[in-house]
Amino acid sequence: MTYATEIEKHSFRRQGYTIVAPKIFGRYEEKDYLKVFVTTFGATYRLYGNRLEMTSGSIVPVAITYKKDGNGHERLGLVIKEGLF
Repeated sequence: MTYATEIEKHSFRRQGYTIVAPKIFGRYEEKDYLKVFVTTFGATYRLYGNRLEMTSGSIVPVAITYKKDGNGHERLGLVIKEGLF
């Protein structure tokens, strides 16, 4: 779930292929919400002939809040907050 959120947020198909590596540091639940604290390394690569090059990269700390729907599944419920938390 966290991986899917981060790949959606960091993926820029026109710029190349994006790979993310989220590291989950903690999580807690409160009523119908789940908050996950993550630091994500993301990098975008392009293929130039036979050569693969990294075109951009980032390391971003985020707090992601999900809301459970009626079936008990979790989906993005609130805005992703980047920066110190």
